[in-house]
Amino acid sequence: MKQASKTLNFLTENKITSYDELKSRIEEKYKAFDTTSDKLKSVEKNLSDTNILRKHISTYQSLKPIYDKYKKSKNKSDFENRHRREIILFEASYKYLSDVQINGKLPALDKVNTDRINLEEQKQKLYADYRKAKKELSEIDIIKSNIDTMLKTPQRNEPIREQELE
Repeated sequence: MKQASKTLNFLTENKITSYDELKSRIEEKYKAFDTTSDKLKSVEKNLSDTNILRKHISTYQSLKPIYDKYKKSKNKSDFENRHRREIILFEASYKYLSDVQINGKLPALDKVNTDRINLEEQKQKLYADYRKAKKELSEIDIIKSNIDTMLKTPQRNEPIREQELE
């Protein structure tokens, strides 16, 4: 009885007067949920890419002086043995950044940081929208289930058999 009351209140508040309208609203909610979910995935991917870019720019900038010394050194093998880790990290960052250069220049770290902050804000807003859409979808699915149960024609109940206790 309580579920029926909640269902009726929901239908009244949302001005839903027919089963087809309810199905239409459910479809709209699913589309909104899918759209929000897709946007969220896109922002998360961009955020991940931005974080990787930040890491490579930072590594490149911090290790460039060591790599420059390596290039200028007379005894490269000795220098390489002492700074192998730094040289490998620098070269990996250099290779990654050479693929993402804009007009032959690295993106500015400040701009990348600003982009990351903006993406984080978008992500938080989209997560709020996502949670709201998911909650609405859950509610309307419950309403539909309740209505389906109420509209279901009662089935013939079998007589209850008494069990004998031995």
